[in-house]
Amino acid sequence: MKLAPKYLSSCLLGSALLWASAASAEPAATISVAPLKGASGAACARKLSALLTEEQQLPWPADALSWFSIEGFDELSSWAKETGAQSEAQLVVIGNVRPGKLILEAYRTDTGVLRGLTKIRTRSRCQISAKVKKAFKKWTINISAPEPPKAKPPAAVAQLTPPKSVPFDPPPTKKAAPKKKAPPKKVTTQPQESLLLVKKIETKASKPQPFPGPKLSQVSVELSMGLGQRNLSYTGANSSQLRGLQSGGMALPGFIAEIRPFAGAADLWAPLALKAQYQQALGMRAQRIEGGPEHEALYSEASTRINYAWQSPEPSLQIVPELGLHYLSFRLASAEGQVESEVPSVNYLSVWISLGLRLQITEKLSLAAQAALLPTFDIAGLSGVDFFGQGVEGRGISAQGRLAYQVLDSWQIYLSGRYLGYDFDLSLAQGGSYQALSAQDSFTQGSIGVAYQVF
Repeated sequence: MKLAPKYLSSCLLGSALLWASAASAEPAATISVAPLKGASGAACARKLSALLTEEQQLPWPADALSWFSIEGFDELSSWAKETGAQSEAQLVVIGNVRPGKLILEAYRTDTGVLRGLTKIRTRSRCQISAKVKKAFKKWTINISAPEPPKAKPPAAVAQLTPPKSVPFDPPPTKKAAPKKKAPPKKVTTQPQESLLLVKKIETKASKPQPFPGPKLSQVSVELSMGLGQRNLSYTGANSSQLRGLQSGGMALPGFIAEIRPFAGAADLWAPLALKAQYQQALGMRAQRIEGGPEHEALYSEASTRINYAWQSPEPSLQIVPELGLHYLSFRLASAEGQVESEVPSVNYLSVWISLGLRLQITEKLSLAAQAALLPTFDIAGLSGVDFFGQGVEGRGISAQGRLAYQVLDSWQIYLSGRYLGYDFDLSLAQGGSYQALSAQDSFTQGSIGVAYQVF
């Protein structure tokens, strides 16, 4: 069968055009992901950058501070001019990390034109799941694809005129007056403004924007040094020998470790953390309230807890319930190293039930508060034949506050204050050497510390 010359020439022409378009196709644009705004913004940017292909990926400049986050192309441009940290990528991605979603924008670095905008749902703050990977890769392929050439306007179509063989002439009509042409609009070449900035400008006057919530670290290690005091007193004691005790100015070095074993898992388990705390007094001295010689005192405190950092609807606020065990030990010795017979050496073992709040005041400054209830089920020292016998009941309360400042992306310094008090009912105790209505044992402490966090 022979092909018609017209058909053959059309095939050859189509093949030539297809080859020419493929040869002139531009490669996909390179992309650089800048540190995002919000908690874990720098770490989230690194995760997103790792999802790009080798042809797309162009890392953010190494001389840029890793903890610095950018919102809006105008802020990016001014910062780049001030620091000289220019990116060689053709597109730069900036955005915001929010609970349950990522808001991303892509800009051309040469013109500042907004190339793409997307919102990706996440299970938690920058939780990279399979759906997130698929959505991000699809979006980056679209924004990095070569821009299609502008289509030429179609040629004007000639007006049809009635044929000359029309047997009658149409009635005369009045010609409409020509419409005045509107002056051409001025075309501006300014960069397209970010939708995030537009929303921010609209709501800035009516409602201040909250700061993103405190960061959730995978591992946190803290070292602190505190100064504290202890007071033990009785109410309704039947013996003048049973007197209170006070100790002040005790140095309290402390250690706290917190780990989130499911930080990379689903959203339900990601905020769950295991926490351990220990502190011990150094060079502590104590004496009776009415005065007398000072004695060496030994004080230690330990606790293990589990907590859950729940992100409230207010982005800058977290609510943190905790549950665990708490142990406190206090021992007073005489000059010869013997236990003083009229002052009990106590060991309190309690259940720790607390509720805490974490508030992000500014981008680097945060405030935390916590209140705890300590039902005490083991009261060694006060109970027993040497003091009040059996039937001693007690409970404790704890209140503490903490002001922290994020020095670097992983380092934090803080000041904290704390009160821990126990109240014991001795009215029903029987079989002991002493009798009293109640006993109060309280501890106050102020500390300064440093925390290292891994996100």
